[in-house]
Amino acid sequence: MLEIRSLCGEKEAVLALQGELGLSTVDRFTRALEQVLCRHNSVILNLEGLAFVDSSGVGGLVRALGKARAGGKTVSVAGVRPEVYEIFEIMGLDGILRGPGLK
Repeated sequence: MLEIRSLCGEKEAVLALQGELGLSTVDRFTRALEQVLCRHNSVILNLEGLAFVDSSGVGGLVRALGKARAGGKTVSVAGVRPEVYEIFEIMGLDGILRGPGLK
């Protein structure tokens, strides 16, 4: 299960993820990010509530970030739990996902 909360300011938005990002939830995440990026040029993904991510979730995250950045948008990642960061690190994504709150 994945809960997504959005906090939108005038110039920047925050998407806070709570739960699990995987095969059954990645499409919801992608749609939520796309909706926020339609209205904002800068989004922070707050992952402190993300307890689990699998390869589908990582793939969806990377695709969404790539698409956003290709469109001239800024997406950064913050508040990553050590166990989730370890997955990013093992997959060699820690450099790609670098943002506020990452090691």
